Amino acid sequence: MKYKSKILAFFMAALLMGSFGLDMQGATVFEDVDGLKEKEAIMYLYNKGYVNGVGEGLYAPSATITTAQAIQLMVNFMELNLEDIRFIKAPLATDYFKNANNNAWYSNAFMVTGVKNPVFPSEVLPNQPMTTEAFIHYLVKTMELQYDLPMIKVLPQSIKDGSSIQPSYEGTIQRALYYGILRLDDQGNIYPKDLMTRARAAVLVKNVMDYKEAHERHLENALKFEASLENTSKSDGYGMQFKLTNVSSKDALLTYSSGQKYDYKVYDPSGNMIYQWSKDKFFTMALVDQVIKSGDFITFNEVWPYMDDEGHKVNEGVYKIVFETMFYLEDTYMTLTDTVYVDYKQ
Repeated sequence: MKYKSKILAFFMAALLMGSFGLDMQGATVFEDVDGLKEKEAIMYLYNKGYVNGVGEGLYAPSATITTAQAIQLMVNFMELNLEDIRFIKAPLATDYFKNANNNAWYSNAFMVTGVKNPVFPSEVLPNQPMTTEAFIHYLVKTMELQYDLPMIKVLPQSIKDGSSIQPSYEGTIQRALYYGILRLDDQGNIYPKDLMTRARAAVLVKNVMDYKEAHERHLENALKFEASLENTSKSDGYGMQFKLTNVSSKDALLTYSSGQKYDYKVYDPSGNMIYQWSKDKFFTMALVDQVIKSGDFITFNEVWPYMDDEGHKVNEGVYKIVFETMFYLEDTYMTLTDTVYVDYKQ
């Protein structure tokens, strides 16, 4: 009971202080994180003021977190508050979460979440330990809402223990893999029913913050280019010319991680991917550099033969073709795309 009291005291202090990080000049070294692979993430969040220890130089990396603690953490690292809202009637945690306690240490975080991050259902149990799959689900929903990310449909990755994932969490977990905030272990598992620990939560949150930084760099760099996909006349299929123009005032050095500079995918009228150009091809495994001078452009030309990946002729209908080029620019990985719709008639 003494150990749980320390954790509770930590979160209460976190709430009262708002930003509860300490200057590293006076920081306590967490004796129980040395040698852990999660140490870097834990210390990063600690230095930002988003997490703290449990006292006596400990972080308790293996301790599990509750729903209330997860909500507090998401409010902290997203830096959410209600300072920009004027309420006619002062809000209560129970206005948004019926099982909340308005006098509990987490009440402010619940109010903020109810207004600014409404991704949690109103019936959540504050003191219930949170599973891995649930934490990932709500973390991804928070990330997508707060970063205003577009809704996407991703090609599912194989997860060895995927059959044990709650069906309503499958989509967000697949998107977590796509965003790079979740990684499979060496056996291809994520252990969805395991309780989320403070250490693993720190890693996942750090990955979200890394994603945001990379995403912002990507958007900044994307403004340096203009991508377009045009139809070209071909007798053996749908001809395409993908054009990438450097619209910035400086020359751009593109670095490709292999001999593959581009790809394209075809989706049928139901939204299923039926063809990928690179699927049966082999590419040189070597870095390839290419300079595009300011105002200049490069082009890639291809033909879709109106076939699927199995070599079968497709039926009539409207097909979506997504053409993309992938490269590194100033250490930032870029994917630039353009899309066309083809009304195929035999």
